[in-house]
Amino acid sequence: MEVLDYLIECGVDVSDLKHQIVKEIIYRGQLDILKFLVVNKITIRHTYRNNNSQLIFVIEKPNEQILKFLMDCGININIVDSKIEVPDLIININDKELLNILIPKYINVDMVDENGYTPLVYAVDSQNQSLMKYLLDNGADINLSNKIIEVIRLIIEQNKIDLLNYLVSNDLNVNMKDSNGNTLLVYAIQLKNETFINYLMECGSNDEQGNSILYYSIKYGNETVFKHLIDSGADTQNIEIEIMNGLKNYHNLNILKILIANHFDINREDESGKTLLSYAIQKEDETKVKDLINCGAYIRNVDREINNVLKYCHNINILKLLKNNNFDIDMRDRYGKTLLIHAIQENDLQMVKNLINCDVNVNKEDNYGNTPLDVAIESENVDIVGCLIDNGAFKNAENEYGDTPLIHAIKLGNDRMVKCLIEWGTYISDKEILKNINKEYNYDENKYAYSEINELLNNFRRKY
Repeated sequence: MEVLDYLIECGVDVSDLKHQIVKEIIYRGQLDILKFLVVNKITIRHTYRNNNSQLIFVIEKPNEQILKFLMDCGININIVDSKIEVPDLIININDKELLNILIPKYINVDMVDENGYTPLVYAVDSQNQSLMKYLLDNGADINLSNKIIEVIRLIIEQNKIDLLNYLVSNDLNVNMKDSNGNTLLVYAIQLKNETFINYLMECGSNDEQGNSILYYSIKYGNETVFKHLIDSGADTQNIEIEIMNGLKNYHNLNILKILIANHFDINREDESGKTLLSYAIQKEDETKVKDLINCGAYIRNVDREINNVLKYCHNINILKLLKNNNFDIDMRDRYGKTLLIHAIQENDLQMVKNLINCDVNVNKEDNYGNTPLDVAIESENVDIVGCLIDNGAFKNAENEYGDTPLIHAIKLGNDRMVKCLIEWGTYISDKEILKNINKEYNYDENKYAYSEINELLNNFRRKY
């Protein structure tokens, strides 16, 4: 102190003493020196760079006397509205006198930082029950920030039921949702913690969207909880639609077996007329399809819905699995078309090959008498036509108009298709028909000459 007094007498200007020196004085708890400097016009700034305050130093090194002195110097102005990072610092303070000075006069007990955390959320995150109590006693709103749900998840994970009970006893809303839309009950089910599940249910936890705990048990594959609920008398009949929604999106064989044992109808249709098997096929979930069939999902030869979803199924194992379980792979849909014809119309060569590998009937006609080969020619897909012929399609059969595949291609004017069909051995047995077709479909009026098809047919006529 004498040295400072001597320096000042010698003209040393302390009016703008750097904040690092002030910080050091505060850390050392040297109140007398701080007072001496203030008397000699040291500048005590409200904030320095990064918008921090000398108050931060006091909070880091709790000193009630220095804190009161700084506030008497006016440093407390606008602390609540400033960007001072207070909440995450005060959680480490166990000095109640210091907190009493700060709260609520200078720090809003419910202030929210840029992370969405309040002092209470920080206290819960640090699991400082003493600070929780202090903040709650001073009016902290336990339900102000839904970030509290995220930090309580760790409490569930660590199985600290007493801590959750303390928060619930202080009016924690157990149905509050975090930023992901999850409640504490959802997390308890996800973590498969039966103790917390039972506790939260007793506290009235539910899902505002109408989803039951059974649904979340299905979603997270929690067999133990699911069985416990069923054994405890959970009514599956009144929430069949909800269970159906869970099962079509999530799969667990053991949960499925538990439901079936409790009279759940595995062949139930939803509002769209689809069964669980239909959805499994649509998603090409081979394991789920197999499990459903093994659990009694039946395949009817009049099952138009399964036929409908199979149109887009590229999993040959599913196709074979269904066929091996008596599904009629050649059945027609409501439009009179087979799966093979649908695949051809979609120009889906791979699907055509998959169906052929499942022993589909390559000559099964639609309701109008068109064979798959006719449809392929109409679609002008040479690759599919070749695939069908290679696998036994009748290459010279007549349709309801008396046209053979070759005549059909000629009428379409597809030179390449005609050439390929001739190379693959198709023919026109009636020479007169061949002659008429040659004249009728191949004359090019613009060039006054016959087209390439004409030349092909002339060669064809000479050959036969």
